[in-house]
Amino acid sequence: MSLLPSLRLYTSNASPFCLKVMMLAQELGLTSLELDYSVKAFPTTTHTPHSHLVPHGKIPALVVAGGRSGTRETVLYGSENICAYLDEIAGGKALPPHGSLERFEALTTEALASAIKDAALALRYERLERPKELLWQDWVTGQLSKVTRSIPVLAKRQLPDPAAEVLGLDGIAAAVALWYVDRRAADSNWRELEGGKELNEWFERVKERSSWQATPFVR
Repeated sequence: MSLLPSLRLYTSNASPFCLKVMMLAQELGLTSLELDYSVKAFPTTTHTPHSHLVPHGKIPALVVAGGRSGTRETVLYGSENICAYLDEIAGGKALPPHGSLERFEALTTEALASAIKDAALALRYERLERPKELLWQDWVTGQLSKVTRSIPVLAKRQLPDPAAEVLGLDGIAAAVALWYVDRRAADSNWRELEGGKELNEWFERVKERSSWQATPFVR
């Protein structure tokens, strides 16, 4: 553990991409991860407190210093990239071995969950940020259809056992996506879709995990 670098995460407890990273850190026992909530990321924002590190202004972003790299400071962004790095330094507990098909299957599930979150986030911006007189209903319908098409596919994926010692990254990504759909695309009625009942049963079991309880979701 002494070789672990210093980790500071620019984050938000309302962003599903940030929450995925934070929950993974809990699963991996990376309790020294410092959380920085100074960035408020919106499409219209032209400057953020971390613009000098992350030119596009998005979160999450991870600042890594020390460890095997010495005093050099590195910035990682993209939730998939950050999660892969955290899993690597923690011993590879949340993803199958490198080079295995199982690893790429897990990463495909993570990508599917990210697509669901992207669509729900687009709905959030269109419905809550755009002036009501400019709301584009075809956009809303299109993004909502991405959610309703993806949920049955997610339900058919081989999701990890909620009782596993370490919940896989694919399971974390899927659970956080479902949490976010409940917040931003509840009219998808995803529990009523094909496989939705079983997926919800799995989701409820994930929410019993200590890592879920310790992750600072907006309640």
